Amino acid sequence: QGKSSAMQGLLMRQTRLPTMAVLRADATTIGLNVARFEQDLVSPGVARVVDGNLRRGAALGIHYVPVVYVGRNRIPGSVNYHDLQWLVRHAHQRLVTWVAPGHSPS
Repeated sequence: QGKSSAMQGLLMRQTRLPTMAVLRADATTIGLNVARFEQDLVSPGVARVVDGNLRRGAALGIHYVPVVYVGRNRIPGSVNYHDLQWLVRHAHQRLVTWVAPGHSPS
């Protein structure tokens, strides 16, 4: 429906699991036709894309979305600008300890 960037932005900022109720609410928030959105979610094309993304993520050891890589460090979850600056300054270290708020270390 031409609003995939807006939906992706909402999904990336979520602090809760993306249940169907949450997805419907987000679709409504950005002005999607919710009935069409629900049909698109179960279409074979979307299923192929999602399955491919899940396989690629699993192969890379990604268990959270988003994941930020800084140097040799993998940081699960979103990172604000201040924290990203700190991570970049410390990227030369072998490994920094970082757990985004609301996430458990992997």
